[in-house]
Amino acid sequence: MNSCWVRGKGGVRTNSYHHIVKVWMSVLAQKAEPYKGLLKPLVFIQTDAVFQDARHPDLDNLSKVTNDALKEGLGIDDKYFRNISGKVRIADETVEPHLIFTIWDESLPKELIP
Repeated sequence: MNSCWVRGKGGVRTNSYHHIVKVWMSVLAQKAEPYKGLLKPLVFIQTDAVFQDARHPDLDNLSKVTNDALKEGLGIDDKYFRNISGKVRIADETVEPHLIFTIWDESLPKELIP
């Protein structure tokens, strides 16, 4: 996921995301907006992923980008997010690469927690 950062002069990482990452974050934030006001801190975010091949980002690194996008969409400071790494699989001819985010807060009954 280090490739999400823009490299500045001399290859030094800047504090700016690559354009395509910003677009992805904007789409995720828009998808989260209908849930704004429904979740209360603490918010748990489980990420399950199907990647194209074995060269995939670490889910912990992916969570930084995900948290920034969901912070915008949900209107909750990401210091209240707790990330959980879910299952990681490699895509095959029957399954396209994708990410699944399961999001809940402390009010969810324990028997329903994934």
